[in-house]
Amino acid sequence: IEYGADSGPANLLLARLSSLPGGDDKQAKKAVDIAVEALAEDRKALAEALVIRAGLRSDAQQRLADLNAALEADPASPQARQLRGLHYIREKKFEEAIQDLTQVLERDGNNLTALQTLTQALVQLGKFDEAKAQIDKLIERNPKSPLGYRMRAALAAEQKQLDQAIKDLTQALEVEPRDIGSWLARAQLYQQKEDYKSARRDIEEVLDLRPGLVIAVELRAQIAAAQERYQDAIDDLKELIKHAPGNDQYRLQLGLLYAEDKRPRKAIEEYSKVLQRQSDNWRILQLRGNTFLNIGEHKKAVVDFEAALKGAPDDDGLLNNLAWLLATSPDDAVRNGKRSVELGRRACEATEFKAPHILSTYAAGFAELGDFENAKKWSAKAVDLEEKEIEAEEDADVRDALSEQLKQLKNELESYRQKKPWRERQEVEEDTDPSESTETSQDA
Repeated sequence: IEYGADSGPANLLLARLSSLPGGDDKQAKKAVDIAVEALAEDRKALAEALVIRAGLRSDAQQRLADLNAALEADPASPQARQLRGLHYIREKKFEEAIQDLTQVLERDGNNLTALQTLTQALVQLGKFDEAKAQIDKLIERNPKSPLGYRMRAALAAEQKQLDQAIKDLTQALEVEPRDIGSWLARAQLYQQKEDYKSARRDIEEVLDLRPGLVIAVELRAQIAAAQERYQDAIDDLKELIKHAPGNDQYRLQLGLLYAEDKRPRKAIEEYSKVLQRQSDNWRILQLRGNTFLNIGEHKKAVVDFEAALKGAPDDDGLLNNLAWLLATSPDDAVRNGKRSVELGRRACEATEFKAPHILSTYAAGFAELGDFENAKKWSAKAVDLEEKEIEAEEDADVRDALSEQLKQLKNELESYRQKKPWRERQEVEEDTDPSESTETSQDA
């Protein structure tokens, strides 16, 4: 190699080394620019320099220009053609990507990156059969590798062919029984099929191979929650939090699990810990406010709802819950009819006056003000809309739930006809002795 400052080969080597992970990008850019100028007569080396420079580019058009120039210098450059295919994928130009990546695979059928990217492009265009044909070729060439079976399983899952995907993953595991990726992927497919026993079996295999693997513990917690084995799910979340105490998403999930397990006060504890770090997170303020509402702590619920409204002034659920509380709380210090009507009106506007439960809230605000004519008017509209929804609903379970709601709406209307405002305090009964795992009975 010539070592002069303007040497093409020397600067190409320097650019190659400096562009590696942990290298000096600034030095790499300087060296590669010199190399591109100096290597004009060496077409293969020039193409390599242009590929390196393309990889250092942040501008997509400049990157493409370098890759085009590289292929003009050396049409056989697999690196340039593969990178251009990847560029086209990012730009959602899937037909162009397919052309480049097909040429790469014609020269090197075992290029897994090119194959994976090509199948991604084919899937985006709905060409599932062509994608499968490419993967089948890979499996034929590498029948003892689990990767091809995993790719074919992913393709089948994309087409909602869950049984076929499970079959392919089973083949992958026959080839490589310690392939954690296949165990996890199959567990997720069983989860989708609600075959929780099989899903949990696969997760335990993963945890035998890799004890404490976070993604496996997360998945086990999800499955336990889906089976309503809340204590098992809670135990898993606690274990995750032990190793990541600052992970607010885990704490939020733990709070939701406590709420589902009828332990609202424990849920409030977890929401409060998250709010110590995210004091203006309106969604968590709303969650905690709803939980305070469920245990009859109306003053605290109002504080959280008002704080949440600053972050989401047009959220109809938030507007509705606060308006309802201000209209119907048995606590005199909490009620504020004027504010309730204002918020109820905004909630109605946000839902185009088409949500029966929100019209019910609007009516309750008027009743709190003693305006029973408007209370009856909007309450009657709520009843009418609910009856129409029941009539249009085909699902029997949903109809039954709507019918229960209709009974309350009618009771509210009757109360206003008697010139009585509505009063309500929800109090979820706290489960102070949560049941142990019901693992055996929940294996279906």
